[in-house]
Amino acid sequence: MNELSATIPMDIRTPTGFDVALRTMEPLPFASAVSSLTEAERKKLSKVAQDSFREYRNSIHRETIEGLLLRRFQDMGDEGTIFLLGLLAVAPKSAAVQLMMFESLQAMAQRTADSRCDFELAAIQILKDRRPDWANEWLVAQLNSEFFPAIKWSSIQDLIQSGVCERPLHRSYLNQFGFNTSFNDFVKQPKLLEVIWQFFKLETQVFEYWNDKVTSSLPNTIIDQKGSGASEFEIGRATVSSRSSTSPANSEFRSA
Repeated sequence: MNELSATIPMDIRTPTGFDVALRTMEPLPFASAVSSLTEAERKKLSKVAQDSFREYRNSIHRETIEGLLLRRFQDMGDEGTIFLLGLLAVAPKSAAVQLMMFESLQAMAQRTADSRCDFELAAIQILKDRRPDWANEWLVAQLNSEFFPAIKWSSIQDLIQSGVCERPLHRSYLNQFGFNTSFNDFVKQPKLLEVIWQFFKLETQVFEYWNDKVTSSLPNTIIDQKGSGASEFEIGRATVSSRSSTSPANSEFRSA
């Protein structure tokens, strides 16, 4: 246990206790500790969370490797990521909705879709407990990462299935959807077929890695045209256009 936490009684509902928790607790215990906070209590702790975040961020020298990673990728390292969780737990939308790199780019690239680090698991649990009205916007911020999503597919599904977020109509989400779904997913959840139409509204990489079994789930009107010489995207555009009176409106989110 950190000496600071051993000498200061930690009531996470107080500013001092919350600050100690940020500096001494591991991510999953921290998420559990803040789970029962009311919005009124979170509001009182918001300044502490934002001040602690700024203090840590400003302590990183711009000319170091750490400073470069912070400026370029919002990578705060293991020591600093807990302060991002603090924002997620108690801060308002203006501070909490931002890209949160939960681990290094190298570590993230080596993980599978179902493998998540403790910081990401903690972030998802905090959102599920808090259920903020800006959760959709937070999710989009993670999908907008410059190189690849800062959030794993299993975390996205967790947020959607728990009702915290709606399904995002976002290029990065659609790419992950195509990469991680299989024929059996469409059999078990026929409503997922509705997502396919979004592949023809946004250019994605889905058709580069979708296998024939999944592609065979597409409506016959598309399958029949695949030999016409047009690309899947062009065919889909035409098909969606002809269905415009029945297709859902093109918005950033839709219900799961």
